[in-house]
Parts: sequence; structure tokens; C-alpha cells
Amino acid sequence: YSLASEDPADARVVYAQGWVAHGEAMKLNRKTGVFETYLDGLSADCLANSPDGQWIAYVSYPGRELWKCRRDGSDKVLLEDGLLTYNPRWSPDGKRLAFAAVRKDDWGQAHRIYTIAGDGGKSELVKGVNGPGFDPTWSPDGRELAYAPWDYEYVRKQDRHVSIVNLETGAVRMVPGSDEMTSARWSPDGKRLVAHRWGAAPPAIYDFETGRWADIDVERFGFEAWSWGSRYVYGLVFPN
Repeated sequence: YSLASEDPADARVVYAQGWVAHGEAMKLNRKTGVFETYLDGLSADCLANSPDGQWIAYVSYPGRELWKCRRDGSDKVLLEDGLLTYNPRWSPDGKRLAFAAVRKDDWGQAHRIYTIAGDGGKSELVKGVNGPGFDPTWSPDGRELAYAPWDYEYVRKQDRHVSIVNLETGAVRMVPGSDEMTSARWSPDGKRLVAHRWGAAPPAIYDFETGRWADIDVERFGFEAWSWGSRYVYGLVFPN
């Protein structure tokens, strides 16, 4: 509560203003162009559909616990409550989730990359990723993860780039030319990455075959996502 004050006419009465943090899951009705309540207005964000379309992983708000439920909102399962979790992503085979998190007793530290079985269990730090990372994205074959830090105030300048880790060997390589980029998204065909630049600069697409980046001709564009056929990149355009 805040802005508490006594009633000058009656000292037994105190006025206060308070609020409760709450989110609401929504979905876009493409026919009407209107956002509608989804999953009974579940207070959550970072929703992610499983590859078979039967499950939705999400992060509770404001508790930041990792959950999953069926697509109709039933059978809710708590997967992780010991970490403050963000941006879960299903593996292509639907067996695991990758996500970013900080420990609840380490609030104020940079995020790290974890994975957990889709049915629950112990969350594990990704082998080979010894530094910060956020917003992981799976390669289409499920063998690698691309990631980049987000909490730049806690990250050295030389670590501010997109990296790819081999989940079997733990080997990490930097994506060339990805300095000051974050929130990479692997295209479903495995040929490209789209990544977000800090500031108002436009996002860009990296072509693995040519090793080059191409800017997307739009500014203040974020939350990028590929179409299933890898032909389009969707996102939100933020107002000036």
C-alpha cells in the first residue's frame, strides 16, 4: 500500500491506495481483429505452445514460476518454483523446455540458461554456458541452443553477442557480427536467425550459408517470431 493518510475528521479511519500485480492471457481473433480472453484470463506471460499443440508452457505472473497446462487450460502442472523463470521454449521433439532464470536468492544477477524435462523434474544449467544468457531458441534438430544476454548492466561488453551452444558437447561459438544483439529466433528451416538490436536500430536476419546479416527495414520492432514456413518474420512495432 502507499499514499496512506488519516481522516482528519476521524483518527480511527485511514485511507490508503494499493494495487495487486496481475496479468491476463489474451489471444487475437483473426476474423474480428480483436483480442479475446484466453485460458480464462490466466495471470501469466511468456506462453509457448508445444510442437504437438497439446500443451502450453507459461510463466505465472507475478510469481514467475514455470507451469504447463493443456491447450484448454486444464491439467495445470507446476514444473519449477525455485527459480524466477522467463521465456520457456519447447524442444522440437516436445520432450524438454529451455528457459532463462535467476535463483530467487540471487535477484539482481544476470540470467542463466536452464533446461527441464517437459514432464517436470530438476532444472539443469546448460553445459558449456558459463556466463549470462536469456531468451534461448532451439535449432530445428534440437541439438543446439542460441542465446544472448539481456541484463546488460550485469554483463561485460565482450559478452554482449549471440552465442550457440552444442547441447551434447557443451561447445559454444559466437555468431559473427552479432555484437549488441539479443533475443535471437531460429527459423524453422534452420537456415537463418533473426535477432533484436539494442536501442532503436532495426533488427536483422543472419544467413548461416552466407554468414551475413540483413537489416529488417523497420524501426522499434521487437518480439520477433518466424512463420512456420520460415518465409515471414512477425513482431510488434512500438510507438515512438
